[in-house]
Amino acid sequence: MRSGAVLLVNQTPCRYFPYEHHSTGLWFINYLPDCLSFWLARNFSRVNPAENRSRDWNEHLRAGLRGGTEAEIIRNLRRAGAGRPSIIQPRDCDRAAYWLSRTSPERRRAIKKMAAALFRLTDKLAGTVPSMNLDVAIRKDACVPHGSARAGGCILTHSAA
Repeated sequence: MRSGAVLLVNQTPCRYFPYEHHSTGLWFINYLPDCLSFWLARNFSRVNPAENRSRDWNEHLRAGLRGGTEAEIIRNLRRAGAGRPSIIQPRDCDRAAYWLSRTSPERRRAIKKMAAALFRLTDKLAGTVPSMNLDVAIRKDACVPHGSARAGGCILTHSAA
């Protein structure tokens, strides 16, 4: 990914969500050891049962069994080359407020406000918003080496690409 580029990750299953809706339709499978998850997916999958009969664990992973996390994407982008990837926050609000602004204001508003407060807390503490899917935009900024220890070793620049 080039410096200055933006990656949009949309509708990718979230690794930490308790219900794995994308490839198996099973609860809590993402928290189990690989061998048990593999066996459960092959024998009890409610989604794509023919595909989940595969004896190849990597096929299950490619189908989305384990999902992903924002931290994994950031780490992989950082390893892939120069630059510093970071999550782009919505303008004038945080991700929880943005989510709340896109929900129906008429239905279950108090519950949605509590959910937004939980989202805000997990975003601050863990750097992620809990949801079934990852929906995030990530920008990779150029990292220019700098000799000053006070500057933390690099200066962030935004390219106009």
